[in-house]
Amino acid sequence: SADVSKQNAFDKWTLRSNFEAQVSDRVGLVGSFSRKQSTIPLRAYSKGFDSPSDAFEKDVRHQIDNYYLKGFFDLGSGAKADASLAYMPNTSDMFVADQKDSGYQNRSGGLSTSFGLSHLVGESLLKHRLSYRSLESSKTSDFDDKKFWFKSADKNWGRNSATEGGTGDVEQKEN
Repeated sequence: SADVSKQNAFDKWTLRSNFEAQVSDRVGLVGSFSRKQSTIPLRAYSKGFDSPSDAFEKDVRHQIDNYYLKGFFDLGSGAKADASLAYMPNTSDMFVADQKDSGYQNRSGGLSTSFGLSHLVGESLLKHRLSYRSLESSKTSDFDDKKFWFKSADKNWGRNSATEGGTGDVEQKEN
């Protein structure tokens, strides 16, 4: 198939690991790691079209990683703290069907941190939380320029016209 949603032959695997540790009476740690990866073979051109200078079959690849670490701290006198760090990068290698040299890479995810403190003030519990995150959503094309050709003997791919190239790069960051 040339369509990801219609392809039933693919490789997918998941790796997970977790840990919990009580370092002392006042310190505890929790951590985890997971990776989900898939490879989906697709026809680069639908309906029997192909390009003599391009691969007939290409792989779409996805990888999602999650790293997480959290610490718990008993500071005494009713005061407690926690700190966490999460890193979650995602990458995908894709292409546009029926277009020569149309590969692109998507990247997303990022870093998130948090620090919390709670303590007694008289008979009330006062809680503080400070957080920071840096996220990305980017696309990098193999080729910046998109070209549209009339079909000919040497430009014989695609359905109605011969299209090649990418659409340039996009980079978005949020802090």
